[in-house]
Amino acid sequence: MTLNAGDIWSSLKRKSLFVAKLAHPGNIKKAYQILQKGGPKEFVRRFKSRMHYQYAEQRYQYRDYLNIMRPTEKELAQQRKAHFASRPCFGVVIPLYKTKLEYLQDLLDSFKAQTYTNFKLFMVDASPIEDGRTVLTDMMRTEAENDPRIIYKILPKNDGIAGNTNQAIQLAMEDPDVTHIALCDHDDFIEPDTFYQYTKVLNKDRNIKIIYSDEDVVKHKDDPEASYVMKPDFNPYHMESCNYINHFFVCEKELLEKIKTKDGLYEQPEFDGAQDYDLYLRLIEEALKLDQKLKKQETEKIKAAIYTSATIRHVPRVLYHWRAAENSTAQDPHNKLYAFDAGKRALEAYYKRLGINVKAVEHTEVWGTYRTRYQLKEKPLVSVIIPNKDHAKDLQTAIESIKSGSYKKLEFVIIENNSVEPETFAYYDKLKKQKDVKILQYDADEYNFSALNNYGVKHASGDILLLLNNDTEMIDSDSIGEMVAILEREQVGAVGAKLIFADGELQHAGVVTGLGGSAGHIFHHLRSEFSYGNRANCVVNYSAVTAACLMVKKSTYKKVGGFDENFAVAFNDVDFCLKIRALGDLIVYTPYAKFYHYESKSRGADMIDENKRLRMEQEAQQLRDKWPKLYQNGDPYYNQNFTLHRSDCSLREIQPSDFRD
Repeated sequence: MTLNAGDIWSSLKRKSLFVAKLAHPGNIKKAYQILQKGGPKEFVRRFKSRMHYQYAEQRYQYRDYLNIMRPTEKELAQQRKAHFASRPCFGVVIPLYKTKLEYLQDLLDSFKAQTYTNFKLFMVDASPIEDGRTVLTDMMRTEAENDPRIIYKILPKNDGIAGNTNQAIQLAMEDPDVTHIALCDHDDFIEPDTFYQYTKVLNKDRNIKIIYSDEDVVKHKDDPEASYVMKPDFNPYHMESCNYINHFFVCEKELLEKIKTKDGLYEQPEFDGAQDYDLYLRLIEEALKLDQKLKKQETEKIKAAIYTSATIRHVPRVLYHWRAAENSTAQDPHNKLYAFDAGKRALEAYYKRLGINVKAVEHTEVWGTYRTRYQLKEKPLVSVIIPNKDHAKDLQTAIESIKSGSYKKLEFVIIENNSVEPETFAYYDKLKKQKDVKILQYDADEYNFSALNNYGVKHASGDILLLLNNDTEMIDSDSIGEMVAILEREQVGAVGAKLIFADGELQHAGVVTGLGGSAGHIFHHLRSEFSYGNRANCVVNYSAVTAACLMVKKSTYKKVGGFDENFAVAFNDVDFCLKIRALGDLIVYTPYAKFYHYESKSRGADMIDENKRLRMEQEAQQLRDKWPKLYQNGDPYYNQNFTLHRSDCSLREIQPSDFRD
């Protein structure tokens, strides 16, 4: 692509502005604080991340995109006239503490502007009291007098964030009009159609118990440097890695009552700082109990591989603005390190309640994200299935790297397919002397990856299968054990690994359907530290993972009929994973199983061959035809605000169809 003078000028202007911003006294102060608190390593990591964010190519800047997403004044007027069969009443709980008056005004104004008006604000003030009032009392009493939907109460003392929130929740729970509870921070604000969008969801499906939306992080209203936080639909393993749900969180009043502690508390003070994370985990547990009962009603969605939850709904619109105020975790995670320790303890308590035996929950390099080290229930035999044609050195590297790892209960099933090099057969002769290796001969003129794997599985002795390319090398010695431990968990159908090129760029960190037209690897050719939301470094759910390194139970493999041999070369692994999803099981990606994947970086050259290109297009169309609902609705583990033309979670070029009523 040739740049014109306008493009060059825009680029220079953008870079100059970026340098000027870096030199701003506020940024210099912040940089010093990061260096002082986190050390040089943390400073370099965040500086690199900032540089990458600033220079990420975007067809549309976020502020422009947000304006596209927002309803017009005409549409807002129509929303105000909308009739709903069910009119839920949202009780918004907001603990106040020395809130800046301008922030508080922004918050109140955003609620007054709502097009759906059946809500109440339960605002409890824990600011220091003097002469029976706080710094907020005059303003809040005036607001409450002018709007009966505002319930304001001064608390006798500051009982901590959980304690204060509990008192606000209690007020809302005691109100007979309230049907749903919403959590909101005292210095944030929402979009005018927030409750309208949530009411639409609740009218479409009465089984919904929890709703959350996308959000952004701002320093002030209409902040040109706001950063968007686009989320997937319900993603249970992502939730175990971090509190990705955050805002704007709404749950059914009855559901909240079910998780009240023996002491009559909703949020637990021992998790102050991560009290919402703990609350969400407990509410999700309760919602998923109902999910199991409703699954039979969701048969069509499950078969179409678009099912995530019957009770938890994500609204893919930025409806909440999270203020990066001074001393907040949104501004600098070092401000509240205690909150991340509380999050760790909340996750440990969650596993204990579920009876999931884990070795440890650990902090990662990115504060607020956690790694769970699972305790293996048993060590089943893992059959490593490797189709091979020549490339003896690559095959040897793959086998020896796995043998050198910590998981030893292995067998290797090599499917020989039309090799011609003498070195290959010489290596086979060495392998045949090893008791844990089987060499199978598969004779077929045309290459069919699906048929090769199906043939290999028939001869596998293990209850666990690891489908592996011959051009891989295991990096982390515990990779196999990590994958087995996740696969042992309930409802997990398959597990995929992090694959990187020799230069450290990502080859695979999960597969998104629709990306690139049919399916593609998210974050392809990016470095892990630059992945959107640090997602490449978290255990998360995806619709599919690559068969270059895929672990599955043999029983599951047989249940779905193995690989569809009509997908000879491309998209066979995507189809295979979708068949597992159609059972209602989950696909899990873990960054803690890590491999090099060498050859495929140059596989793009295959597209030069016209026959190969046509075959690729045919199999891509075949995938779309086989899973039409998934392509119609979009990948639930992605976000419809993201483009399908790039793998870096850039914003999409065309407005999604359901943004308008």
